[in-house]
Order: sequence, then structure tokens, then C-alpha cells
Amino acid sequence: MAIEYTYNPDNNFLIIKISGVLEWEQLKLAAEKLTTSNEFPADINTLYDLREMDFSNITTEFEEKLILFRKQLDRGNAKIACVVTTDVGFGMGRMYEALSDKLPQQVRVFKIFDEAQNWLISTS
Repeated sequence: MAIEYTYNPDNNFLIIKISGVLEWEQLKLAAEKLTTSNEFPADINTLYDLREMDFSNITTEFEEKLILFRKQLDRGNAKIACVVTTDVGFGMGRMYEALSDKLPQQVRVFKIFDEAQNWLISTS
């Protein structure tokens, strides 16, 4: 699993690109880095670029574990966009979106990068 961070200062959002098989410990460390970084605020809007991620090990239990972990993080009212290209990724992303409905952050899943980016920088 590889994780790359790119800050977009013009529109004030962070892009986190994840490729390969998602690994819990690395994902947990990435989330902790996001909430403790001095480079950007913890409540920054974030675009997760998952177009090169392997979803083969993502299960409902994995997503529920992720939601429980997210409840511990202070992300404020950040908007979170996830970009995927496969139908499996989109389905798993929509499940994650539904499981996130009780958290203060808005989560949306997209198949088109520009649509996700436009949603992040919109005021609605």
C-alpha cells in the first residue's frame, strides 16, 4: 500500500492518493497524521484518490472498524470525497458513505475526479 499527500493551496483541500491493497495499520497511521499535522488543519476538506486501490480485502467489518476509528478523530466538519473507478469500489464507497451518516463530516463517493474536486470546493 502506498499513500501520497498533495495539498492544494489554491482551493484549500488535501488529496490523499492510496494505491495497492489497503492495510489497516497504514490507514490508521495516515489518519492520525492527518489530524496531527502542522502542514494543514485537521478539519481540511479531503479528496481520497482511490482509483489505484485494490478493494479485495475491504469487507463490511473493515468499514465498520474504520467508522469506529473515525469517531475518535477530530476532523470537525470536513468534507470527504472518495474517487473510485470500479463498480466494486463504488459499491464499497457507497456503503462507507452510508455508515458515515452519523458523523459530522460529509462523505460522498464519485467516479469522476473533477466532480469530486468541484464538490469539495463548493460552498454547499
